[in-house]
Amino acid sequence: MDNLLTLIIPIMIFGIPLLAIWTSHQRKMRTMDAQANPKLEQELAGLRERVEVLERIVTDNNHSLLDKFRDLDR
Repeated sequence: MDNLLTLIIPIMIFGIPLLAIWTSHQRKMRTMDAQANPKLEQELAGLRERVEVLERIVTDNNHSLLDKFRDLDR
């Protein structure tokens, strides 16, 4: 019984505050995620549009990048 108490008491002394800190941290992270998501979604949409434009430029035959690079060397 005494050995069990010497084990349980330190676990409770350190475990309860650690659990409280962890739960508080998890709650803060959820609120931060909820606030940051709209900003991230807007930024991601902008980046997707830019990538689409770059893909169109690279794959479009009317825009021959190789010819433009050759013109730069002359």
